[in-house]
Amino acid sequence: MNSKKLKYQKYTNELLNCPPITYKEIEASVFRWVFTECDDNSFIPVLIIDPARQLGDEDKTCEGYALSMFEQEKGAYQKYKKLVKNKPHLKANFGTKIAELQLLMSEGVSSEPEVNNYTHFNFHEYEGTNLPKKIVNIANIFDENGNFKW
Repeated sequence: MNSKKLKYQKYTNELLNCPPITYKEIEASVFRWVFTECDDNSFIPVLIIDPARQLGDEDKTCEGYALSMFEQEKGAYQKYKKLVKNKPHLKANFGTKIAELQLLMSEGVSSEPEVNNYTHFNFHEYEGTNLPKKIVNIANIFDENGNFKW
């Protein structure tokens, strides 16, 4: 990883290899679940929202300071549907829309997309990155009747 400062570096400094040295800067269109407002609240890592949340081993703790993103819109939708279908209360945690963001190399580092996990990847943003301003498109996950659109 390069020497740019991560947005949540004060939390990750204590963790070994966080983010892992295999994470790379990317320039790509990516997808993330967001709330209707699409404000900063849609871009807060889970361990900032709930520091007591148990994620498992140290690698999982590092992931807790990253943002979940998807390489493909279809993957973002399918993973959301899988998680929310039997647990509708999770909508309050995830939002109800999928935002497309255009990331530049100068905005953070990411893991490789996981083909077997709906193209999910972890993204650690750099200090000064304004992800809500990176949104280029927003799609509804639900139709007007509250049913999944896809």
